[in-house]
Amino acid sequence: MGMGIAEFPPNASKPRHEATGPEVAYVLEGEVTVRVDGQPTQVVRAGESYRMPAGVAHVATRH
Repeated sequence: MGMGIAEFPPNASKPRHEATGPEVAYVLEGEVTVRVDGQPTQVVRAGESYRMPAGVAHVATRH
């Protein structure tokens, strides 16, 4: 598992991608919308987190 910090300006998206390992995210401020094909859209707010297994294609957008 790697570790990194992703900073998104408001209304920016990380293009559709698949993580090579498990992905865990913690939102420091604002909201992030996570879209995975075939699943309901998930809104993650500041102070919350989400996780995703490796190989799941998704898009994350900050609001």
